Amino acid sequence: MQTVDDLLTQVSMTPYSDVHLVCGQVPLLRVHGDLQAIASGERVTAQALADFRERVLQASQLASYELEGDADAGLSLGAQRFRLNFFKASSGDGCALRRLSDRIPGMDALRLPQALRASLALDKGLVLVTGPTGSGKSTTLASLLD
Repeated sequence: MQTVDDLLTQVSMTPYSDVHLVCGQVPLLRVHGDLQAIASGERVTAQALADFRERVLQASQLASYELEGDADAGLSLGAQRFRLNFFKASSGDGCALRRLSDRIPGMDALRLPQALRASLALDKGLVLVTGPTGSGKSTTLASLLD
């Protein structure tokens, strides 16, 4: 397989939100909520993933990955930014990359309800933002904090 950086450059114009890499499997893109295999059909090699992991993770994160089987990181590749999770699974080592937007949408653009806007004035209590993967939790929080 090509390098992970090459793969990310290759798919940069695709409207994907996530890239899923698992050793021995074809990379998957999440496009509008659906998983799609990369057209080339090339499988992720252990070497390509290990090279990427060692380049991205700091020494302490690598140690944590080896010990715990899991590590989180961030990556900027040109104008693209990603949130990463490296993991060990029964099917092999893997990495999930979440593509991050370069701009934070406003509350009006997200059509957030007035009750949520009112929660910004609270000075006590706990506000939970929950939902499935890709539902906009981080985007909502970023908008509220902005």
